[in-house]
This record gives sequence, C-alpha cells and structure tokens, in this order.
Amino acid sequence: YSLFVVPLVKAVQEINDSLMSNVQSLKLENQTLKTQLSTLTIQYSHLNTKMEKMEEILDNEHKNNENNE
Repeated sequence: YSLFVVPLVKAVQEINDSLMSNVQSLKLENQTLKTQLSTLTIQYSHLNTKMEKMEEILDNEHKNNENNE
C-alpha cells in the first residue's frame, strides 16, 4: 500500500506546486495586461479627443472657405 500511495501523494503535490506556480505567473501576466490595457485606453481617448478637435477645425475652415467664395 505505501509503495503505491507515497509516490502517488508526492506526484500530486508536485503537480499542485506546478499548478500554483502557473497560477501565480498567470495572475502576474494578467495584471500586466490590465495595466497595459488601461494605458492604451487612456491614450486612445486622448487621440480621439485630438482628432475630434482637428475635424472641427477642418470643418470650420471648409465653411469659411465656402463663405469666402
């Protein structure tokens, strides 16, 4: 019985340790990705705001040009 159970328990412990290590790595990677996503979301928002301002300026210039013709 002990010839079978002891190695089996040890193998399960090793698998558990490996899984826990993988879980920790994935949690760390997940946090890094969340941070990157947050940064990119902010950058996108800023760029979108700038683009809207530029479009407004171009629209106004176009209207002014039409009125001057």
